[in-house]
Amino acid sequence: MFNAVRFHQIPSNAGLGLELKVIAAAVVGGVAISGGRGTVAGTMLGLLLLGVIGPALTFLGFSAYWERAIEGGIILAAVSLDAIRDAIRVRSRSHAGIVGAQRA
Repeated sequence: MFNAVRFHQIPSNAGLGLELKVIAAAVVGGVAISGGRGTVAGTMLGLLLLGVIGPALTFLGFSAYWERAIEGGIILAAVSLDAIRDAIRVRSRSHAGIVGAQRA
């Protein structure tokens, strides 16, 4: 989007290879990997977090290889938290159903 504002012509393959980063930003921002839940603000925060990692590591003097490793760790943590949240939600629903059946 920023290149579209700055330049008169944009090559058709300008975003090639950025698909994983887009999905990663959405997942880190709170969009459920199974679909159906998420916000634009959360996705923007995920994009900001993943976008800041590279320059911050360069500024701190880390190798460029660490950027991908840390991004991968953040994505793994976000997917794990989403799975844990889903498991807790399913468990609480089934527990509420059992408690409701016992009361009736």
